[in-house]
Amino acid sequence: MRRAFTLVELMIILAVLGILAAIVVPYYSESTDLARIETMAVNVSEVRLQIIAHAGKGDVDLSPGGSPKQVESTWFRNNTFPEHAWTARPMSIEVVNAAADVVYPAVKVYGPGVSDSWYNATNGAFCVRVPAMRTDALTLETFNNANKVGATTLNQTTN
Repeated sequence: MRRAFTLVELMIILAVLGILAAIVVPYYSESTDLARIETMAVNVSEVRLQIIAHAGKGDVDLSPGGSPKQVESTWFRNNTFPEHAWTARPMSIEVVNAAADVVYPAVKVYGPGVSDSWYNATNGAFCVRVPAMRTDALTLETFNNANKVGATTLNQTTN
């Protein structure tokens, strides 16, 4: 006599698989965000090092504060800015000439009409913007970790 699964047994198996998936998916999502944050931190460090290097070389126009007036794609491998980990495109850098004490962008989240990174040519400060997360606290934490900085609020611009 052949034995097959009953409908009830199949439903139980599907329920168990659904529960396991519900447990695993958030961990996968969190690990993906952590990988993006670490990738972004490396890319931010690369941009900052290039800013310092070219300010020291004197091969670019400098602001009165001694920082390059522009960040050039030619400073990087393949003449392309490093990739933004969330957009998967080369960074678009907004260059501003803000006060010398401004080290964080007023807007820390990229989106329509807002570039995904920010550079203050007055003092050489560079930060990458991050996507809006589930909460403001998580967005701020993501911003700080991606940039290796210590902003305490989303609207903070100075130390």
